[in-house]
Amino acid sequence: MLYWTIIGVWIFLETFVVLKIILGIIFFKFTPKRNGIFGFRTEKSLSSEKIWKIANVEFGKLFIFFGVIELFTSLSTLGLTFQGFERVDETIIPLIYLLIYIITTWFTVIFVIRKIKNIDN
Repeated sequence: MLYWTIIGVWIFLETFVVLKIILGIIFFKFTPKRNGIFGFRTEKSLSSEKIWKIANVEFGKLFIFFGVIELFTSLSTLGLTFQGFERVDETIIPLIYLLIYIITTWFTVIFVIRKIKNIDN
């Protein structure tokens, strides 16, 4: 029973990572036009079309970068977990990856905000 629970948690977490990569591709390759619903929306990023484009492209690049790293590290750790590392606490590893996901997302937002902070309209 615990085995399937662990698999379910990993699938749930991997779904978020894949969505992060997909969003990164959308923001990077198909930057949305300025709108009130979708995009990297801050007061500064909405101030001009130029800043909007820079903010969304940078956000997309970082989401792709961190998403790919998170995907490979979590899949490799999942493989190691089921190849004889029974001593590894199966519940703590997904929580660590969730924390890493939150931190990298937070870092991405802070990085982009700082990058566009000094850009003139």
